[in-house]
Amino acid sequence: PALTGIKENWSKENLIGYLRNPSSYESDKRFLDYKAKYKGIIMPSYNNIDIKDLGKIADYLLAN
Repeated sequence: PALTGIKENWSKENLIGYLRNPSSYESDKRFLDYKAKYKGIIMPSYNNIDIKDLGKIADYLLAN
């Protein structure tokens, strides 16, 4: 899915949480819709990346 306009649905903290553990968001309606549209695509978790680096990624994504 496109990454444009993600700040409409995400705060920095929520985006970091999603990057660390995307499967914890599986029951959200938006993700159920994505799952139906993009079958077989699984978002990897980035729980092995330092939280500060995830914060930088979130800042970048939310700035665009």
